[in-house]
Amino acid sequence: MNDRDLFDLMTQSPLERLARARKSLPTPEVRRAIREAAGVSQPEMAKALGVSTATVSRWESGLVVPSSSIVVDYVDALNMLARVETETR
Repeated sequence: MNDRDLFDLMTQSPLERLARARKSLPTPEVRRAIREAAGVSQPEMAKALGVSTATVSRWESGLVVPSSSIVVDYVDALNMLARVETETR
């Protein structure tokens, strides 16, 4: 993330961040792949986000979509894990 991206993120309204997160939420299969590639377990992801392991499992199986109250944090976590995974290759 460069300085411009960081500035854009910091100046977005909560509604803009929510809309952007919903739009950029990967498919359930990709969510699981990102988490696994980074070596993070479902319980670890759940703890980091303050949700249950069952909730992460349901998101990754496509049974439910993350709620508005957590989707921004979930997308941020997935983006961070994807960056970390590509940096360690």
